Amino acid sequence: MSSAAETRLEPSDTDIEGSTRRIRDALRQLRLDDMTALAIKQQNERGPIVIASPSWLRQSWLNLKSYFTFLVMTWAQTFRSIFLSSKLDFGDKVSVFVFALGASVVLWLAFLWCLVTTSPPVEWLYSKSILGRQAGNIDWVNSMNPNLYRNLTPQQSTAARSKLGLVPDLNARNPREFDLDVAKLLLQISALMYERSHIDTVLAVQTIQRSLDIHTLSLDSTRQRLEDSADRASNAPGRLYQNVVRHTDQAQADEVQSATQAVRDSDRPEAAAALQPNNSSPPTVNDVVTAADAASRGVIDIWAAEYGVAFEPVSELASLSKAYCSVFWDPKSTWMVVAFKGTDLRWFEEWAVDFTATFFDMSREIPSFHYVHDGFKDRLWPTNVSEGERRPWDTIAASIRLVTAELASIRPPGTMIDVW
Repeated sequence: MSSAAETRLEPSDTDIEGSTRRIRDALRQLRLDDMTALAIKQQNERGPIVIASPSWLRQSWLNLKSYFTFLVMTWAQTFRSIFLSSKLDFGDKVSVFVFALGASVVLWLAFLWCLVTTSPPVEWLYSKSILGRQAGNIDWVNSMNPNLYRNLTPQQSTAARSKLGLVPDLNARNPREFDLDVAKLLLQISALMYERSHIDTVLAVQTIQRSLDIHTLSLDSTRQRLEDSADRASNAPGRLYQNVVRHTDQAQADEVQSATQAVRDSDRPEAAAALQPNNSSPPTVNDVVTAADAASRGVIDIWAAEYGVAFEPVSELASLSKAYCSVFWDPKSTWMVVAFKGTDLRWFEEWAVDFTATFFDMSREIPSFHYVHDGFKDRLWPTNVSEGERRPWDTIAASIRLVTAELASIRPPGTMIDVW
């Protein structure tokens, strides 16, 4: 007769709940460190963070400058290739010219698209439409298919989640096989990345920046704290945030007001409870940061709960732009997904980066990995960081280690966790 320990190969519900809670707590502390590092970076490079988008006219002018910069770079390289390179034959030179011309035309159309769709009248009309956030909480990117998050049936979700955790047969002739259920689930995850509220995330970073302990943030001490946090990120998540942010101080009135409005707009009443003022314990900096994070998650948490998937954002990729990284995992299975938000259709800067892309071999950073887009490389492994300073990849790698180790800890020894 087999013992209980031998027959119980799957973790109990108590094990799963405890594991999920520990993962969430650790990832949220790790993200607080990431946002603190970003707040310090912004303080050193650009000064105080202002939660105000540029006016439409100014943003349009900045976009136009980006387009002309693209034209200068692209056509300078094109003319060098056509007239100064002896390695290209006539057909190659024609191809270079056609590609440059086509890219210039397409990017100009993208500029016009961004010009129109970000204009105040169009923004207002969209917000009032059935596709807008006030009606269906759907971002522009996903508005062409407003039923996207309801297209996955429970049966397809169950099948996809079970297959994501299967160990591939490396001896098979083709260990990679296309699976439609898995493709649908991953497509929904990639689309969900557009549904996070950017302005609420900026509010959290601004609140952290305002509460930095300036008296202890000399250059040497900052570098030492960042180095210590980067080296021990997976062992002590939250260390940087706790060391250099006065997170238990009373929050400023405008921060509390902005966070309260954010959680009301996102229909998160449970997050608003800690922001209610009382004489014994007024809202703290940490209360505001936590509430702003809850408000930013939008429809993602709703989708994740419906399909039995857990979600946590982990890194802002060292920027206040809309790009960020999150992880999804199945608490009852053996897989996780590392997801990055793609190009925003109305963010011209991202269009311009895509059209000026070069590729780099990143196998030294990630063994067996190959070429990546230079915009992607600069976000994960920026070159303009001080020695020992936290890079976004430090946070992401620590997140992967945390999730995989915790998922494996409640399963039989030797269990492998798939990272997608």
